[in-house]
Amino acid sequence: NANKHLVINSSGNVGIGTYSPLANLDVAHATHPRFRLTRADATVVADENLGSIEFASNDPSAGAVGATIQARATSAWATNDYPCHIRFLTTADGSGDQSEQMRIDDAGNVGIGTDNPGNLLHLYGGASGGTAGASAQLVLEDDGGNNTICFMNPNTVETGILWGDPQDAARAQLIVSHASGHEHMKFNPGGAETVWFKAGGNVGIGTSSPAANLHINDSADTQLIISADNKMSMYQDSAWN
Repeated sequence: NANKHLVINSSGNVGIGTYSPLANLDVAHATHPRFRLTRADATVVADENLGSIEFASNDPSAGAVGATIQARATSAWATNDYPCHIRFLTTADGSGDQSEQMRIDDAGNVGIGTDNPGNLLHLYGGASGGTAGASAQLVLEDDGGNNTICFMNPNTVETGILWGDPQDAARAQLIVSHASGHEHMKFNPGGAETVWFKAGGNVGIGTSSPAANLHINDSADTQLIISADNKMSMYQDSAWN
């Protein structure tokens, strides 16, 4: 009848708010469809599970769970105080046990490989023994080996890092060119190309084609100033030009 709120069709699909469910469970609403898991407990304390979504199969046995998204209370709840974090768990190949891989804590920090992210995004491969600065938004931490960021691009384009502000989306730039035969890195403070590091090792200031180890070019007044508080030494292998 016109007041039906739940439908089970001939395919076994369940519809709530819809007469034509297109999935195993189809929840529909004109403005705010939602799905809620409620812990029926008068008292919530730290680390209690508030609800989980499990991804499972009957192969090789019934109820084998491979991954879970789980919400837990960070500390005890009180009126208008509901601290909570979300855990993402997966199962490694060759294992039957899930382990936490990512967490969004109650402050909104995201940790991958750590359940205690101290910054907005914390990528953790092992304890470094150090502490990241509070102003860092991205932290890559490892306990050994090389800790690097890798940019993968075709060898026909540029890639790099941009620093922006409200007045300029690219106030400063560190750009790397992959073009074959034209490999170089350039630093553009203030948005203007200023310093070039060529693949052969030459450095150009004010020129994109340095003809020596250090090539300084300025149309107005080219200068090289070397200063020291106590002593200055300059060496050369051959006569000055």
